[in-house]
Amino acid sequence: MHLPRKDLIVNDMKPTKRIEKLREQTFSSPMMAELPSHSWGLRRGVLLCEGWIDSGNQPTTRLRRAASQAYRMERERVNINDHELIVGCPDLSGLTEDERGRLAETTEIARMCIPKSPGVYDHMAMDYEKLITVGLDGLISEVNQHRKVLDLQLPESIAKDEFYHGCLLELNALAGIAERYVEHARALAESSPPERARELLAIADILTKVPTRPATTFREALQSIHFYTFLLLGDYQMGRPDQYLIGLYRADIAAGRLTPESALELIDCFCLLYSTYHPRGSAVGFMVGGRDHEGNAVHNELTYLFVQSIVHTRMAYPGIGLCVHDETPDDLLDLAVDMLSRGYSHPAIFNDEAITRGLLELGIPERDACNYVHSSCVEITLCAQSSCWVFSPNINTPQLFLDVMREVSEMMTRACEGIVTLFGSKAVPGMYSYLRHVTEGEKTPATPDGRRAHTPLAAASSPVQGRDVSGPTASILSSTCWNQLPFMGGVAINLKFQPQGAATRKSMKAVIKTSMARGGLQLQVNCVSREDLLDARANPDKHRDLLVRIGGYSDYFTSLSPGMQDEIVNRTEQDISDTK
Repeated sequence: MHLPRKDLIVNDMKPTKRIEKLREQTFSSPMMAELPSHSWGLRRGVLLCEGWIDSGNQPTTRLRRAASQAYRMERERVNINDHELIVGCPDLSGLTEDERGRLAETTEIARMCIPKSPGVYDHMAMDYEKLITVGLDGLISEVNQHRKVLDLQLPESIAKDEFYHGCLLELNALAGIAERYVEHARALAESSPPERARELLAIADILTKVPTRPATTFREALQSIHFYTFLLLGDYQMGRPDQYLIGLYRADIAAGRLTPESALELIDCFCLLYSTYHPRGSAVGFMVGGRDHEGNAVHNELTYLFVQSIVHTRMAYPGIGLCVHDETPDDLLDLAVDMLSRGYSHPAIFNDEAITRGLLELGIPERDACNYVHSSCVEITLCAQSSCWVFSPNINTPQLFLDVMREVSEMMTRACEGIVTLFGSKAVPGMYSYLRHVTEGEKTPATPDGRRAHTPLAAASSPVQGRDVSGPTASILSSTCWNQLPFMGGVAINLKFQPQGAATRKSMKAVIKTSMARGGLQLQVNCVSREDLLDARANPDKHRDLLVRIGGYSDYFTSLSPGMQDEIVNRTEQDISDTK
């Protein structure tokens, strides 16, 4: 369904007072500060260590990990903050004296005893559509059915039973913490003002249903998805919410339970929670637009509302990607360009046609090739499917040039041929940098292109900082002159525009269309002046919410390292008069 832009103009739907209060509250939260250690919170770290010690009777390492996670969830403090409508976030307040003593006692034991888990184990989109359709009860029932038919006399069944047993340990613990949240919400309601008390009782009522049972409303679905996700330790993407939530949204609208304005407030609440449980430097979010399993273009009411939330929350997370193809409505692209021209750094633009073709060429079935997500910064993985292993290993390509002086894209593609993981997944190259173009540049000597020693490398497929002097169109033509389809590990192109209002939006939209037509996989845009960046460096307190795109994700400029700030400042600021 195509919702006309005139019904969802950004200036017509202001953030509510609740959202403004929650945003300010989020900026003051511990996760927005520099955590001294354990990026997911020291209290969670203590519980995990204690859980590992407590689970010594488990027969395998996999089950011991699952049991330690269940131990953490069973003992994790419940935490409901003021103004929240969607709830669930870790308690990051300072440790008590008792907890500090337990931390000191368990840390050394954990360091010696808990096996390291190499590589990246998260960076995927769970099957959230299944979660909201069957709930935890349905998942637990399915796991039990799988266990029931196993023949444990067969060696291959032992590993399967171990996996299912671990699932049950964690799913049951998740259901238990939901019950504790219900009790806490009801207790808070007893001492709260009448209006907030009604909200807390509504929260308690919702948590008696989800995530244990199927979601029956749009709000229940958002709560179920968030509650399931925040208790995981890692970066898990939300997939394609405008596709699997649209049925509940429309049912609520038809029944009078919801309006577009109240739905947007719920989306804003949901999106702000990302910053309460993801440490800085994370890359986590979701995608909208693109096509569904049957190849139909998706640009429904929720597509616009999720994009709209960008201007309301104005945070680094979630990282929202817009999947663009030749049927994407101009007004939706206009809305995205409007956001980018205001300096919000979201949404990232993904070429749906090129990415789908690239996945098809990898042998992915057509039904699944449309259902992908950026699994963190730019890496393309399939939604609701496991066995993905992204951002590992990392290769410093300029150093590779110095060593082998060969055409790198063909070499990397050939190098991945025939490589499979233990689970049978193919190795796929990617061309993006996260923060590594700065950190690796610090270790890399001068290169033949004139780059000085120990300065940042070019970010992914972007031009070298300050070298794209012939305008944004020439820059895009250069960055997309090679075949990116084999690089389903993700390819990012950075562009920085001068904030010049309507003229910038017109130029930006033309450049986006050019990039999409030439097969560029992802385009990420900064629209902030050099003067504002320099002022933010000099006066960080005045610019604490200044967002910039890095190498596949957004972050707060004032929190970046000096080297990373230099790299952003030194990117070419495209003058719209140079657009050809």
